[in-house]
Amino acid sequence: MPKFLPILLVVLALGYGGYWFVGRGIVEGAARDLIEEADAGPLSIRYEALDTVGFPSRFDTTITGVEIAAEGGSWFWAAPFLQVFQLSYNPTRAIVVWPERQELAVGRTEIVLMTEGMRASLDVGLGAEIPLRSATLETGPVTAALAHGTDFAMARGLFALREAGEETAYDVFAEAQGVTLPVHMRPASMGADADQPITLRIDGTATLEGPITIRGPEAPTLRHLDIRDATIRWGELELSASKRVTGDAPDPEADVMVIRFSDFHAILEAAEAVGLVPTEQVAMARAGWSDRVADDGSLEMELPLMFFVPVLIAE
Repeated sequence: MPKFLPILLVVLALGYGGYWFVGRGIVEGAARDLIEEADAGPLSIRYEALDTVGFPSRFDTTITGVEIAAEGGSWFWAAPFLQVFQLSYNPTRAIVVWPERQELAVGRTEIVLMTEGMRASLDVGLGAEIPLRSATLETGPVTAALAHGTDFAMARGLFALREAGEETAYDVFAEAQGVTLPVHMRPASMGADADQPITLRIDGTATLEGPITIRGPEAPTLRHLDIRDATIRWGELELSASKRVTGDAPDPEADVMVIRFSDFHAILEAAEAVGLVPTEQVAMARAGWSDRVADDGSLEMELPLMFFVPVLIAE
Protein backbone atom coordinates (compact mmCIF):
# COMPACT_ATOMS: atom_id res chain seq x y z
CA MET A 1 0.00 0.00 0.00
CA PRO A 2 1.43 3.42 -0.91
CA LYS A 3 2.43 5.38 2.17
CA PHE A 4 0.44 8.43 1.11
CA LEU A 5 -2.85 6.49 0.75
CA PRO A 6 -3.81 6.52 4.48
CA ILE A 7 -3.05 10.24 4.59
CA LEU A 8 -5.19 10.80 1.49
CA LEU A 9 -8.08 8.87 3.06
CA VAL A 10 -7.85 10.92 6.24
CA VAL A 11 -7.81 14.16 4.22
CA LEU A 12 -10.85 13.05 2.21
CA ALA A 13 -12.72 12.03 5.37
CA LEU A 14 -11.96 15.36 7.04
CA GLY A 15 -12.95 17.20 3.89
CA TYR A 16 -16.28 15.37 3.63
CA GLY A 17 -16.91 15.84 7.33
CA GLY A 18 -16.30 19.54 6.92
CA TYR A 19 -18.69 19.59 3.95
CA TRP A 20 -21.41 17.93 6.01
CA PHE A 21 -21.10 20.34 8.93
CA VAL A 22 -21.08 23.33 6.59
CA GLY A 23 -24.05 21.84 4.73
CA ARG A 24 -25.93 21.31 7.98
CA GLY A 25 -25.52 24.97 8.81
CA ILE A 26 -26.79 25.94 5.36
CA VAL A 27 -29.81 23.60 5.63
CA GLU A 28 -30.75 24.82 9.10
CA GLY A 29 -30.24 28.45 8.09
CA ALA A 30 -32.41 28.02 4.99
CA ALA A 31 -35.16 26.35 7.06
CA ARG A 32 -35.16 29.15 9.61
CA ASP A 33 -35.19 31.78 6.84
CA LEU A 34 -38.18 30.11 5.14
CA ILE A 35 -40.09 30.03 8.43
CA GLU A 36 -39.28 33.69 9.16
CA GLU A 37 -40.34 34.75 5.65
CA ALA A 38 -43.64 32.88 5.95
CA ASP A 39 -44.18 34.24 9.47
CA ALA A 40 -43.70 37.78 8.18
CA GLY A 41 -46.44 37.20 5.58
CA PRO A 42 -50.01 35.94 5.93
CA LEU A 43 -49.04 33.08 8.25
CA SER A 44 -48.08 32.92 11.89
CA ILE A 45 -45.60 30.11 12.55
CA ARG A 46 -44.32 29.00 15.93
CA TYR A 47 -42.03 26.09 16.84
CA GLU A 48 -40.09 24.90 19.86
CA ALA A 49 -36.86 23.63 18.27
CA LEU A 50 -35.18 22.96 14.92
CA ASP A 51 -32.29 20.53 14.62
CA THR A 52 -30.45 18.70 11.81
CA VAL A 53 -28.67 15.33 12.19
CA GLY A 54 -27.81 12.45 9.84
CA PHE A 55 -24.01 12.55 9.48
CA PRO A 56 -22.50 11.52 7.14
CA SER A 57 -24.96 10.80 4.32
CA ARG A 58 -28.14 12.77 5.14
CA PHE A 59 -29.49 16.05 6.40
CA ASP A 60 -32.41 15.04 8.64
CA THR A 61 -34.15 18.15 9.96
CA THR A 62 -36.76 17.88 12.71
CA ILE A 63 -38.97 20.81 13.71
CA THR A 64 -40.75 20.17 17.01
CA GLY A 65 -43.84 21.78 18.50
CA VAL A 66 -45.05 23.26 15.21
CA GLU A 67 -48.05 25.62 15.09
CA ILE A 68 -49.24 27.43 11.95
CA ALA A 69 -52.15 29.88 11.89
CA ALA A 70 -53.61 31.82 8.98
CA GLU A 71 -53.99 35.56 9.19
CA GLY A 72 -57.41 36.37 10.62
CA GLY A 73 -57.71 32.98 12.28
CA SER A 74 -59.50 31.23 9.39
CA TRP A 75 -57.52 28.03 10.04
CA PHE A 76 -54.94 26.59 12.43
CA TRP A 77 -52.69 23.52 12.26
CA ALA A 78 -50.46 22.00 14.92
CA ALA A 79 -48.28 18.89 15.24
CA PRO A 80 -45.69 17.58 17.71
CA PHE A 81 -43.08 17.51 14.93
CA LEU A 82 -42.43 17.78 11.19
CA GLN A 83 -39.42 16.09 9.58
CA VAL A 84 -37.55 16.84 6.35
CA PHE A 85 -34.99 14.30 5.03
CA GLN A 86 -32.40 15.14 2.37
CA LEU A 87 -29.42 13.23 1.01
CA SER A 88 -26.27 15.21 1.67
CA TYR A 89 -25.01 14.57 -1.88
CA ASN A 90 -28.38 15.48 -3.50
CA PRO A 91 -30.08 18.17 -1.38
CA THR A 92 -32.49 19.21 -4.19
CA ARG A 93 -34.66 16.20 -3.34
CA ALA A 94 -36.43 15.96 -0.01
CA ILE A 95 -38.88 13.76 1.86
CA VAL A 96 -41.32 15.35 4.33
CA VAL A 97 -42.84 13.17 7.09
CA TRP A 98 -45.86 14.06 9.23
CA PRO A 99 -46.66 12.59 12.67
CA GLU A 100 -49.57 10.25 13.32
CA ARG A 101 -51.55 12.88 15.24
CA GLN A 102 -52.25 16.38 13.96
CA GLU A 103 -54.68 19.07 15.06
CA LEU A 104 -56.60 21.23 12.61
CA ALA A 105 -59.14 24.00 13.12
CA VAL A 106 -61.16 25.54 10.28
CA GLY A 107 -63.16 28.46 11.58
CA ARG A 108 -64.76 27.17 14.77
CA THR A 109 -64.56 23.52 13.73
CA GLU A 110 -61.82 21.60 15.54
CA ILE A 111 -60.53 18.40 13.94
CA VAL A 112 -58.11 15.75 15.19
CA LEU A 113 -56.34 14.00 12.31
CA MET A 114 -54.90 10.52 12.84
CA THR A 115 -52.74 9.39 9.92
CA GLU A 116 -50.54 6.45 8.98
CA GLY A 117 -47.53 6.91 6.73
CA MET A 118 -48.25 10.45 5.60
CA ARG A 119 -45.26 11.69 3.65
CA ALA A 120 -44.32 13.78 0.64
CA SER A 121 -41.39 13.79 -1.77
CA LEU A 122 -40.22 17.04 -3.36
CA ASP A 123 -37.90 17.71 -6.28
CA VAL A 124 -36.75 21.32 -6.51
CA GLY A 125 -34.50 23.25 -8.86
CA LEU A 126 -31.58 25.51 -8.14
CA GLY A 127 -32.19 29.21 -7.80
CA ALA A 128 -32.86 31.92 -5.25
CA GLU A 129 -36.63 31.22 -5.18
CA ILE A 130 -36.21 27.38 -5.23
CA PRO A 131 -38.57 26.37 -8.08
CA LEU A 132 -40.67 23.26 -7.50
CA ARG A 133 -40.21 20.61 -10.21
CA SER A 134 -42.47 17.89 -8.81
CA ALA A 135 -44.19 16.83 -5.61
CA THR A 136 -45.96 13.70 -4.43
CA LEU A 137 -47.99 13.41 -1.23
CA GLU A 138 -49.29 10.03 -0.11
CA THR A 139 -50.85 8.65 3.02
CA GLY A 140 -52.28 5.47 4.40
CA PRO A 141 -55.42 5.39 6.58
CA VAL A 142 -56.63 8.78 7.80
CA THR A 143 -59.31 9.52 10.40
CA ALA A 144 -60.71 13.02 10.91
CA ALA A 145 -62.50 13.25 14.25
CA LEU A 146 -64.81 16.22 14.82
CA ALA A 147 -66.81 17.16 17.87
CA HIS A 148 -69.87 15.11 18.93
CA GLY A 149 -68.41 11.85 17.61
CA THR A 150 -68.49 12.79 13.94
CA ASP A 151 -65.73 10.85 12.17
CA PHE A 152 -64.63 10.85 8.55
CA ALA A 153 -62.14 8.27 7.29
CA MET A 154 -60.03 7.53 4.24
CA ALA A 155 -58.12 4.34 3.44
CA ARG A 156 -55.53 5.87 1.12
CA GLY A 157 -54.74 9.24 -0.43
CA LEU A 158 -52.43 10.36 -3.23
CA PHE A 159 -51.62 13.78 -4.69
CA ALA A 160 -49.03 14.30 -7.41
CA LEU A 161 -47.86 17.41 -9.25
CA ARG A 162 -45.14 17.83 -11.88
CA GLU A 163 -44.05 20.32 -14.48
CA ALA A 164 -45.96 19.83 -17.74
CA GLY A 165 -43.41 21.09 -20.23
CA GLU A 166 -44.20 24.79 -19.80
CA GLU A 167 -42.80 27.04 -17.11
CA THR A 168 -46.20 27.72 -15.56
CA ALA A 169 -48.11 24.49 -16.40
CA TYR A 170 -48.32 21.49 -14.07
CA ASP A 171 -49.92 18.07 -14.41
CA VAL A 172 -52.08 17.39 -11.35
CA PHE A 173 -53.46 14.07 -10.11
CA ALA A 174 -55.34 13.44 -6.87
CA GLU A 175 -57.14 10.37 -5.59
CA ALA A 176 -58.85 9.48 -2.33
CA GLN A 177 -59.79 5.83 -1.84
CA GLY A 178 -62.00 4.25 0.79
CA VAL A 179 -63.64 7.46 2.01
CA THR A 180 -66.39 6.81 4.57
CA LEU A 181 -68.88 9.31 5.97
CA PRO A 182 -70.52 9.43 9.40
CA VAL A 183 -73.69 7.33 9.66
CA HIS A 184 -76.00 10.37 9.85
CA MET A 185 -74.69 11.61 6.47
CA ARG A 186 -75.44 8.37 4.61
CA PRO A 187 -78.67 8.66 2.58
CA ALA A 188 -81.26 6.06 3.57
CA SER A 189 -82.46 6.00 -0.06
CA MET A 190 -79.15 4.43 -1.12
CA GLY A 191 -79.73 1.33 0.98
CA ALA A 192 -76.64 -0.85 1.43
CA ASP A 193 -74.68 1.30 -1.03
CA ALA A 194 -74.59 4.09 1.57
CA ASP A 195 -72.21 1.95 3.66
CA GLN A 196 -69.82 1.46 0.75
CA PRO A 197 -66.60 3.53 0.62
CA ILE A 198 -66.32 6.49 -1.74
CA THR A 199 -63.56 6.99 -4.31
CA LEU A 200 -62.68 10.45 -5.65
CA ARG A 201 -60.26 11.11 -8.50
CA ILE A 202 -59.16 14.11 -10.56
CA ASP A 203 -56.62 14.28 -13.37
CA GLY A 204 -55.78 17.46 -15.23
CA THR A 205 -53.32 20.24 -16.02
CA ALA A 206 -53.18 23.52 -14.11
CA THR A 207 -51.83 26.65 -15.79
CA LEU A 208 -50.70 29.40 -13.41
CA GLU A 209 -49.68 33.03 -13.75
CA GLY A 210 -46.16 32.09 -12.61
CA PRO A 211 -44.08 29.09 -11.53
CA ILE A 212 -44.48 27.44 -8.13
CA THR A 213 -41.55 28.32 -5.88
CA ILE A 214 -40.64 27.52 -2.28
CA ARG A 215 -39.39 31.04 -1.55
CA GLY A 216 -41.58 33.03 -3.94
CA PRO A 217 -43.18 36.24 -2.67
CA GLU A 218 -46.68 34.74 -2.97
CA ALA A 219 -48.50 31.77 -4.45
CA PRO A 220 -49.12 32.17 -8.20
CA THR A 221 -52.68 32.75 -9.38
CA LEU A 222 -54.51 29.94 -11.15
CA ARG A 223 -55.35 30.86 -14.76
CA HIS A 224 -57.26 27.74 -15.72
CA LEU A 225 -57.56 24.05 -14.94
CA ASP A 226 -57.89 21.62 -17.83
CA ILE A 227 -59.66 18.52 -16.49
CA ARG A 228 -59.10 15.25 -18.31
CA ASP A 229 -61.11 13.22 -15.84
CA ALA A 230 -62.94 13.80 -12.56
CA THR A 231 -64.83 10.95 -10.96
CA ILE A 232 -66.79 10.32 -7.77
CA ARG A 233 -67.84 6.71 -7.18
CA TRP A 234 -70.06 5.66 -4.28
CA GLY A 235 -71.29 2.08 -4.39
CA GLU A 236 -73.19 1.73 -7.68
CA LEU A 237 -73.39 5.50 -8.17
CA GLU A 238 -70.85 7.31 -10.33
CA LEU A 239 -70.53 10.97 -11.29
CA SER A 240 -67.81 11.83 -13.79
CA ALA A 241 -66.74 14.84 -15.83
CA SER A 242 -64.25 15.34 -18.64
CA LYS A 243 -63.47 18.05 -21.15
CA ARG A 244 -64.45 17.67 -24.78
CA VAL A 245 -62.53 19.77 -27.32
CA THR A 246 -64.87 21.04 -30.01
CA GLY A 247 -62.22 22.13 -32.51
CA ASP A 248 -58.67 21.33 -33.56
CA ALA A 249 -57.24 23.02 -30.45
CA PRO A 250 -58.51 23.70 -26.93
CA ASP A 251 -60.70 26.81 -26.76
CA PRO A 252 -62.23 27.63 -23.34
CA GLU A 253 -64.96 29.70 -24.99
CA ALA A 254 -66.12 26.85 -27.25
CA ASP A 255 -65.16 23.63 -25.48
CA VAL A 256 -67.56 21.86 -23.12
CA MET A 257 -67.48 19.73 -20.00
CA VAL A 258 -69.31 16.43 -20.37
CA ILE A 259 -70.91 15.40 -17.06
CA ARG A 260 -72.26 11.87 -16.64
CA PHE A 261 -74.60 10.63 -13.88
CA SER A 262 -75.03 6.88 -13.49
CA ASP A 263 -78.32 7.57 -11.63
CA PHE A 264 -79.31 11.22 -11.77
CA HIS A 265 -81.99 11.29 -9.07
CA ALA A 266 -80.08 9.06 -6.64
CA ILE A 267 -76.95 11.21 -6.97
CA LEU A 268 -78.98 14.36 -6.33
CA GLU A 269 -80.43 12.78 -3.18
CA ALA A 270 -76.97 11.76 -2.00
CA ALA A 271 -75.57 15.25 -2.64
CA GLU A 272 -78.45 16.76 -0.68
CA ALA A 273 -78.00 14.30 2.20
CA VAL A 274 -74.32 15.12 2.71
CA GLY A 275 -74.95 18.87 2.43
CA LEU A 276 -73.21 19.47 -0.88
CA VAL A 277 -76.30 20.81 -2.66
CA PRO A 278 -79.08 22.87 -1.01
CA THR A 279 -82.59 21.40 -1.18
CA GLU A 280 -83.91 24.21 -3.37
CA GLN A 281 -81.19 23.62 -5.95
CA VAL A 282 -81.95 19.89 -5.96
CA ALA A 283 -85.60 20.69 -6.78
CA MET A 284 -84.51 23.03 -9.59
CA ALA A 285 -82.17 20.41 -11.06
CA ARG A 286 -84.90 17.78 -11.02
CA ALA A 287 -87.35 20.11 -12.74
CA GLY A 288 -84.83 21.24 -15.34
CA TRP A 289 -83.25 17.93 -16.30
CA SER A 290 -85.74 15.15 -15.51
CA ASP A 291 -87.05 14.98 -19.08
CA ARG A 292 -83.54 14.10 -20.29
CA VAL A 293 -82.96 11.21 -17.86
CA ALA A 294 -82.68 7.84 -19.62
CA ASP A 295 -84.81 4.83 -18.68
CA ASP A 296 -81.97 3.41 -16.57
CA GLY A 297 -81.72 6.66 -14.61
CA SER A 298 -78.48 7.85 -16.26
CA LEU A 299 -77.97 11.33 -17.62
CA GLU A 300 -75.26 12.95 -19.72
CA MET A 301 -75.15 16.73 -19.97
CA GLU A 302 -72.82 19.23 -21.60
CA LEU A 303 -71.98 22.58 -20.03
CA PRO A 304 -69.89 25.36 -21.59
CA LEU A 305 -66.38 25.16 -20.22
CA MET A 306 -66.35 28.88 -19.37
CA PHE A 307 -69.22 28.35 -16.91
CA PHE A 308 -67.71 25.27 -15.27
CA VAL A 309 -65.74 25.62 -12.05
CA PRO A 310 -62.49 23.98 -13.28
CA VAL A 311 -61.83 26.82 -15.75
CA LEU A 312 -60.87 29.91 -13.77
CA ILE A 313 -59.68 32.95 -15.64
CA ALA A 314 -57.53 35.27 -13.53
CA GLU A 315 -58.34 38.94 -13.65
